[in-house]
Amino acid sequence: MRLLNDTEKDFCKRILAGDGANNFLGNIIDHRLGGVRISITKNPKRVKLLFSVRNQQPTAEESDNLPLRNNEVTTDILTAVNLIKLLEKENYIMLFNRATVSQNQMQFGQGFANTPYVESEIKDDVVSDLLIEYVEKEIFVTEEFREFCKNNYISREELRHRKEMNITRSALIVAIIALVINTVFSFIPRKSEKITINQEQMCPLMESLTTISDKLDKLKTTDKDFFADKNETDETKKACH
Repeated sequence: MRLLNDTEKDFCKRILAGDGANNFLGNIIDHRLGGVRISITKNPKRVKLLFSVRNQQPTAEESDNLPLRNNEVTTDILTAVNLIKLLEKENYIMLFNRATVSQNQMQFGQGFANTPYVESEIKDDVVSDLLIEYVEKEIFVTEEFREFCKNNYISREELRHRKEMNITRSALIVAIIALVINTVFSFIPRKSEKITINQEQMCPLMESLTTISDKLDKLKTTDKDFFADKNETDETKKACH
């Protein structure tokens, strides 16, 4: 599962919030369709954007804003249908068509039905086909999708990968510390008399090594955050103090 952008996360929030309550594509993107209706004809296939204007002829201001607005709405539609396709592929959502009779023509959005409008047709067949396919299907979420949203839209696979990276980094830290210790002691002059190392000097090193070792063990058996546990070196600290 790839990482999602902000628009896709917003759509996921609405999918989750609308679960079980007429959770259709039109409701998911409706808040982004101010002054715009989407008109769908299945046969012959035609998808149009209808931009509401004040008069029969758009004002200069409306004409200037139409290209930008058209691009925004088209991008939102593209994002929404591809997100639904992705979530269904990952088994995060299920689609169900309750309609006993499929409508050939339909509209949704926030544009005013009885006012003049300027239309723009979506020429991309892929987007049109997906829009037609999903427009009448109700969306039901799975528990995996709930966990996905709860984990800030990060999949289990990505969380597992991050955990493994933390384990790898920790293992490298342990190896580097061990190498440093070995190198330092290799340069200490060898004397016949016994070398005494003060316990106060060794305690910080022992605490660091114990902390890293404990975290490595915990990461292998639990899914808790790598930095969550702050009490795992108490026994070592007691020995040092």
